[in-house]
Amino acid sequence: YADMVAKKKGLTVKKRINIGGEHELRRNLNRMLAQIYDDLGTRNAKLYITHSKVAGNFRSKLATILPYKGNRTDSIKPFHYKKIRRILVQEYGAILVEGQEADDAIAIEQMQYFKKHGSYDMTYIATIDKDLRQVPGQHYNLNTRHIDYIDEDTALKNFYRQLLTGDATDNIPGLVNLLKAKGREEEANHLAHHKYISKFVEATVDYSPSEVYNYILGRYESYGFGQKELD
Repeated sequence: YADMVAKKKGLTVKKRINIGGEHELRRNLNRMLAQIYDDLGTRNAKLYITHSKVAGNFRSKLATILPYKGNRTDSIKPFHYKKIRRILVQEYGAILVEGQEADDAIAIEQMQYFKKHGSYDMTYIATIDKDLRQVPGQHYNLNTRHIDYIDEDTALKNFYRQLLTGDATDNIPGLVNLLKAKGREEEANHLAHHKYISKFVEATVDYSPSEVYNYILGRYESYGFGQKELD
């Protein structure tokens, strides 16, 4: 997942703009990718990068309550972020994904591989993006270098739970922020203060995916929301 590589290395490389700085970038990128390949025992990899134009993402048209990634307008990217992205695309063959996120492309690739081979055992998803925890298979954490396996039930339950929690990173409201968007601040603050959302999530640990979905739908219905809000 090249976008995460760009962010990670952009934060750690010194703020140099001379030729030596770019050599350092390449050296660090080579070192990081070599470490990943060694950990996974393969050099057969695909790198994906999300296009920088958020407006072109299909979610921008679907986000009617809050603008998709609207909370990132003033965010500061790592110093060498654009330069690393350029190097990854031009020199490492990273795939620039348009119209969707890089993690969408990775998820599609993973499921197409499973459909063809009937197994998740021959692929790894290397990232620190929590959204990809909604995709079954072997996951490699770029920070901890730990590999764990997410089965199909767990992946689906992770997806359903995010319907409840939302995604603050991408400005996608869950139940709390949906209440706020509807002007129901007191109810939203009550939920947040008592940490009910995390308690709701914990309550579904031993549920099947369908039970998790029905439970979450029940939570929305208890506040007067229905299927439309989950859609």
